[in-house]
Amino acid sequence: MKNNENTKKSKSNKNVFLDIASLNIGIYLITPLLLGVFIGYNIDRFLNRKPLFTILFIIIGSLSSFYNLIKFTKKN
Repeated sequence: MKNNENTKKSKSNKNVFLDIASLNIGIYLITPLLLGVFIGYNIDRFLNRKPLFTILFIIIGSLSSFYNLIKFTKKN
């Protein structure tokens, strides 16, 4: 009886930690994209080349977001 209760608590704790980790996936996805926009926009503003670096860093940020998503799903 006691072993069964411990197993239920253990599974419950794992589910809670998985839920908390799943909440962070939004941060893992949006942060590289926002950083890409910010860095690209500021480089474009500094070099006076309006869309070039913004688009480039959006693409890099998107690729980084997908990489983080794949890494996160393989981990869990």
